[in-house]
Amino acid sequence: MQWATKTGRIFNKDRWTDFIRPGLSFKDDLATMTGMSRYNAAATVAKKVLYADEFDTLPYNVSSTTVNSVANGVINVTSINTDPMIIMEKIGSFDPNVARFIEFRYRILNGISTAWEIYFTNDLHTSAHVAHQMRGASLIADGQWHTALLDAWTHSAWKTNGDIRGFRFDWATTAGVNMEIDSVKLTNYSDIVIPVSTSTGFYVGQEVTITDGVSNENVKITAVGVGSLTITPTALPYKINALVARTTSEVKAGELGFSSLSRLTVYEGRNLLVNTNYHHKPEEWNWCVATIINGNPKSVKVDRVNVNYGVVTDYLTFLEEGQIYTLSFEMKTADMYSLNYNYVMDKNEGNYSINSISIKTDNQWNFYQMVFRAKARTNAAVMIGANNNGTSFELRKLKLELGTAATPWTPAPEDLL
Repeated sequence: MQWATKTGRIFNKDRWTDFIRPGLSFKDDLATMTGMSRYNAAATVAKKVLYADEFDTLPYNVSSTTVNSVANGVINVTSINTDPMIIMEKIGSFDPNVARFIEFRYRILNGISTAWEIYFTNDLHTSAHVAHQMRGASLIADGQWHTALLDAWTHSAWKTNGDIRGFRFDWATTAGVNMEIDSVKLTNYSDIVIPVSTSTGFYVGQEVTITDGVSNENVKITAVGVGSLTITPTALPYKINALVARTTSEVKAGELGFSSLSRLTVYEGRNLLVNTNYHHKPEEWNWCVATIINGNPKSVKVDRVNVNYGVVTDYLTFLEEGQIYTLSFEMKTADMYSLNYNYVMDKNEGNYSINSISIKTDNQWNFYQMVFRAKARTNAAVMIGANNNGTSFELRKLKLELGTAATPWTPAPEDLL
C-alpha cells in the first residue's frame, strides 16, 4: 500500500459518488477509511470559564450600591444613584489572548431597563480608567433571568499592557434599580463541539482531518462525548457537510471508501449565517453603500444608489431541498415601505427569490421574519434588499434557522472563534 493523491469513492445514502481526499488517499483501491463523520452547521463552541464570582465566597466591594442579601451565590442589590459599582479589580491574572468574554446572569426585579459598563484592569491601569471602559447593551427589565455578554476583544487595549487583573462592574446607570445577580464570569469559547451520529473509534488526543474538497487541515480531539467530538479550533472556514475522518485505515476487498458515514443534524435555533455581527462589511448589491454602525450588536446601514439595492451575506450556507427555514432580523427605516428584493443566492447553482414583506417607516427598530421552503443549495448566501422604494434602511440581528418560528438572535458559532 502506498500513499498518493487519488480520487476515491464514498458511499452516500444509496449510491457511490466520487470523492477526493486532499493529501490522504491510497494508490491501492483495496482500502477503506474508518471512523468518518460529517461536520456541518450543528457544530458549536465549548465555553471555558476562567473566573466566576459567586458573591458568597469570592472577594468584591461595592459603591453606590445597597446589598440587600447574598444567598446561594446570588447577590440582591439596589442602585443608590446613577453610578452603582461592584468592584473586582484584583481577582487574579488572566491571559488576554485567552480570556475574551465578560458575561453576567441577572434579573431586574424593580426599575427600568438600564445599560451597564465594565472598566477592566491590567498591568498599566490597576484600577478603573476611562481608557479601559466597555459599555453593554440595555438590560431587560421583565423580572426574568437573562445573560448579558461583552466581547472584550473588540476593545483595542484589551490585549495590550500585560495580563487582565480584574474589572470594575458598573451594573446599572439608573438610580432605584433592584437587581439579582447570579454570577459575573470571564470566559472564552475555543474548542469546537461537533455533534456526530456515532463517536465510536475516536479518542482524546487523536488527530483527525477535516476537509470539504477545497480546504483541509488536521486538528486534535480534546473530548469525546456520546454523539459528539470536541476538537481544537480550526484555522479555516468549512462548508456545511465537510468530512471529519481519522487516519486509521483498514484493508477490504472493494474500492476506496468510508465505512462509517454519518450525517449530522442541523438543530433549530442555530444561526446558519456567518458575519451577522458584522466583523466585516457585507457585499453591497448594485453599487449601494453599506456602512457598519457600532453598537451591541453592530448593524449595517444601506443607502440606495440605483433602483434596487441591498446587502448579501457571506457565501457559506448549505440549504436542504424542501426544508422549511425562517429568516429573521431587526430593521429600521424612515422611507422604505417594502422589503421586496430578497433572494437566496448561489454563484454555481443559481438564485431564487423569497418572500416580500411590508416595513414600518417609523425609523424605529422593528422585528420581522420570513418563512420559506428552500431549494437545495451547497454554497448559498442571502440578499436582503428593496426595489424602487425608499432611500435607506438599517439592518441588525440577521438570523437564518431551521423551522417555522424565529428564536432570539445569536451569532453563528464561527463568529465567536
